[in-house]
Amino acid sequence: MAPKITIRKAEGTWSVRAGGAVLGESQNALELTEGDYAPVIYFPREDIATAFLDRTDHSSHCPWKGDASYFSIVTKSQTLTN
Repeated sequence: MAPKITIRKAEGTWSVRAGGAVLGESQNALELTEGDYAPVIYFPREDIATAFLDRTDHSSHCPWKGDASYFSIVTKSQTLTN
């Protein structure tokens, strides 16, 4: 049986930062809650500075959410893998 998945608009303005860089800011983020896991915030791709991202070969599959691709975040000070 699939866990209960709930998706709703994440109220307010959300930002994501890494290595001192602002990677994105959005008023259109979504909050996904799945079963007993902590909520996860998803940003629209158009609200992310993709110049900081390098696609990796890593991937995963969830029978309910589908396939996921992974990216490393590359800043002047560090690389955060996957």
